[in-house]
Amino acid sequence: MAKLPISLLLISLLPISHLWACSAFVLQNQEARIIGKNFDWIDGSDYLLINPRNETKYALPTQSDKNPLTWLSLYGSVTFNQHGKNQPYGGMNEKGLIVEMLWLEQTAYPTSVNAAQYLNELELIQLLLDRCQNVAEVELQMAVLNIFPLKGKIHYLISDAEGNSALVDFLNGRVYWQKSTAGQCVAITNNADYYARAYYQRNPKTKKMRTRQSLPRFVLLNNEIKSWQKNGEKSAEKQGKTMLKKAELAYGKFRTRWSAIYDGKANTLQFRHDEGKIWHKIILAELDFTGKLLAVGLGSRSLQFSDYFPELNQIQISFSFAGIGLNKLNASEITRHQFGEKISTDNSYTRNYALLEIPLQLDDSLMRVLRFRLYDQAGFTTRKTVPMGDVRMRYSGKTAVWQFPGMPKGDYGLLVYQDIDQNKKLNDEPHAFSGNAWLNSGLWPEFHKIRLELNRDFVQYPLHIRR
Repeated sequence: MAKLPISLLLISLLPISHLWACSAFVLQNQEARIIGKNFDWIDGSDYLLINPRNETKYALPTQSDKNPLTWLSLYGSVTFNQHGKNQPYGGMNEKGLIVEMLWLEQTAYPTSVNAAQYLNELELIQLLLDRCQNVAEVELQMAVLNIFPLKGKIHYLISDAEGNSALVDFLNGRVYWQKSTAGQCVAITNNADYYARAYYQRNPKTKKMRTRQSLPRFVLLNNEIKSWQKNGEKSAEKQGKTMLKKAELAYGKFRTRWSAIYDGKANTLQFRHDEGKIWHKIILAELDFTGKLLAVGLGSRSLQFSDYFPELNQIQISFSFAGIGLNKLNASEITRHQFGEKISTDNSYTRNYALLEIPLQLDDSLMRVLRFRLYDQAGFTTRKTVPMGDVRMRYSGKTAVWQFPGMPKGDYGLLVYQDIDQNKKLNDEPHAFSGNAWLNSGLWPEFHKIRLELNRDFVQYPLHIRR
């Protein structure tokens, strides 16, 4: 486990950063332990799956020269799935372990751990629910894993039946833990934990709520926790539902699609979908984890589980993966893999997508704002970046790591510059183009001089930012 250096201060904001949302918290006292989660996204077509024990699983091969992880599920679980079997957005296992995720744009996963095998960012959730009983076991498991993401940049909230919890961030290719013991309450939105807590110390008052912004939601949740701890007028469950309601994104295409309340003591799960508006309750002790894989649509009015067939999985992921920019994935191939077939490392992901990692070196450790701009050849002439290719990052330190996961393979041009005047334009400021190119009398280099060939599954492209 890495200790966070004081010099590291990393926070990124996309022009569409308000789209990266979700809120979660741990609310507990001597009588109760509640974990709440709002899932905010453009799509709410999730399924709730009952995952049986004693099933052999394979991580999706996304790296042609490495070995994907294979594991056996020891515990049954209930999970929220949008991208098919074994790719959950969160869930709870029969031992009371809860794993949830939220978007964190500055995430840079460990890709060079001395480990023989790897998996992706959502498979990690299923692995932990399949193999771990508590936070301590999760920490041991995560210490020996490489994570090569499909597309998402996320961090995690983990809680166990003993009342322990942890917030897990991946920054600069290392894992950072913020642990809490029984009785402690925590909140998490879409900033690294250390940064959100520092912001809250400077801005402790809840202002007029703008729920689409991460830090105001973080302040809101923490103040709700403090009020509940002081007054204790509501039960933990009622307070949790109140907090979810106050933090929800209530309108627009991008909105809160579902909310969940986990009871860590009773080992129960409640959820409400934005279509049904009804709270459903599941008691894990009453489920059969020795049988078939079962599912129910989150928007269903009745909680009637039925067999989750490969055909249904294929239909689901053909839409969901396209929605996150992975439209070249073969849904039939991925479904066969998710249902137990070991597919080749030469597959529709490795043929079409790659992880681009940018290790940065800077000449000083002063606080600065960096802008990353990633172009394809067509967009370079008009200065139009690729989707998710325009990023603003504030940090201090002489080194940093940035990742662009799930990028279509091809030729790109990359510009990173210190936006001193914060006018979103490259002037006479420290910068670097790919290809070791720089401005020449204020003129940009031609595309062929900055061409970055993204033709392998994993490309590390170091840059030195200077005048």
